[in-house]
Amino acid sequence: MPVEFWAGPDTKVSESDQQMLTSYMYNKLQQDLSKNFTLVSQPVLMS
Repeated sequence: MPVEFWAGPDTKVSESDQQMLTSYMYNKLQQDLSKNFTLVSQPVLMS
């Protein structure tokens, strides 16, 4: 579940802040979604 930071070329958000925000969002999504869903890091083949 990739999270990306999209901004225009004139953004005032530093690269380190962009990384911090995307990492936070990824971790928060994972934390909240895992309360109701099983999250996997690899595709699961169903037979």
